[in-house]
Amino acid sequence: FSKSQKRDIEKIKNTLQDLFKKQKNYLGDINFPKKYTIILYETPSNFHQDLGALEHYSGTQGIFSEKMKDEYLSRRIKDVMSHEFLHLLTPLQLHSEYVHNFQYNNPKDMSQHLWLYEGVTEYFSDLCQVHKKIISEDNIYSSLKRKYYDSKSYKDTNPLTVKSKKVLQ
Repeated sequence: FSKSQKRDIEKIKNTLQDLFKKQKNYLGDINFPKKYTIILYETPSNFHQDLGALEHYSGTQGIFSEKMKDEYLSRRIKDVMSHEFLHLLTPLQLHSEYVHNFQYNNPKDMSQHLWLYEGVTEYFSDLCQVHKKIISEDNIYSSLKRKYYDSKSYKDTNPLTVKSKKVLQ
């Protein structure tokens, strides 16, 4: 959805279909849903400077700013949607009881493995994109370097397992 309707939706659709075909080919005979729905929302707000998304078993919802340039948006959509799609493996297939029996209406604690799921998903998302030539090795090294330096700004006095379990608080 976009109020401005400035984007070429067919181009975005084709980009995502190509991405998911390559990921499916990379992953092989893993049982995926027959239909996978992407809902993208473009906001005029400056608040959302980047793209964010939330996965479900049969789709992903994403939000981005209409102020993003087309080239940057295309790269971010590929990167974020690749990651969200691979959540079909973890935590949606491989997970703890906290994830399996998550109470959306009355959430308490999250799994202590949350950042493990995110890390494994990000690793395979990057690996798949390099392997299928969606991004270059130089791009992935630059991305890893940026993530490393970004991580230095986080307070790291608590283990990731504690941060994961208490993320809802």
